[in-house]
Amino acid sequence: MSRHSTKTNKHEIVLGVDRPLNHVFASVFNKKGDPARGFDPFSWFSPDEDGVNQAIETVEKFTKCKLPASMKDALVADLNTMRDGGNINHFKHHDM
Repeated sequence: MSRHSTKTNKHEIVLGVDRPLNHVFASVFNKKGDPARGFDPFSWFSPDEDGVNQAIETVEKFTKCKLPASMKDALVADLNTMRDGGNINHFKHHDM
């Protein structure tokens, strides 16, 4: 599973690709580390570029913040690596 995170003034945002469940996921947490009220803590999207775009749009709409382009690039790269049988077990922080 890959995990890509970033922080805003109000939230920690985590997106990633889950190989065993074959999904892109998105989570948003408050400053205390609890799931952000109003955001589904188990948000899952299709394991393709459309799913990545939908996950990013959902998070951006909720947080009212533009995510770094590097997060989308990394998620798409993770999906391609996963399809090719490669290892996507990593964690990366992306600066806003």
